[in-house]
This record gives sequence, C-alpha cells and structure tokens, in this order.
Amino acid sequence: MFYNNTDTPIHNAKLSVTTTRGLVACGVILPGKECSTTFPVRQYQGNPIIVTWEHAGHSWSSGEIYAQLPAASRAAMPTIAVVTLSAQGAINAKLVPQPSSSSPPVELQPQLR
Repeated sequence: MFYNNTDTPIHNAKLSVTTTRGLVACGVILPGKECSTTFPVRQYQGNPIIVTWEHAGHSWSSGEIYAQLPAASRAAMPTIAVVTLSAQGAINAKLVPQPSSSSPPVELQPQLR
C-alpha cells in the first residue's frame, strides 16, 4: 500500500521485487490519500524491493530496501508493505503483519538516491 504524505499528487508510484520481478503500481495518489495495489498479501521472503515515484517535477528512487524478520516468525507471519511517500523524496516503508499481530511493524532500511 502506498500513502501520499504530501500536499500535491504523486505520480507513477511503483514497488518492484527485484528477485521475483513482481511489480505493483499506482498512477496517481492524491494528497493525504492511499493506494492499495493488487499485490497479494504474502510472507516476506527477504527479497529486496525498490520503490520509484514522481513528485513535484522530480523522479525519486528508494534504492534496494530490505527487512529482517525474526526466524521464528518468518514461516508463519504474512506481511504487507506499507510505503509512505513524503516531500523531497523522503520515504518510510515498513512490513505490517497480516492478520494483525502483537508484534510491532518491521522498519525497512531505504537508501535514497
């Protein structure tokens, strides 16, 4: 899921899974709104993702993002990636367990370019 945390629209938001070549995209995300994609909820397999988007006349890329889940939960906990896009190319991405769990979301580590 993408969330636009800016005062203007975000265009062409894409999340790609490098290893599997999976891709989801949202054409336009209005300010303060979210866009849920058709990517199915699945277990995080440790594959890197890359997020790209356009905002305020600039193209942005997260670089590869990884998250590490505890070994005990890796096989049993499906997750969803929640990506918050903010002004000046700022990004916050986390994995949220599905269905809800008492565990806090795992923060992803972006490398902005």
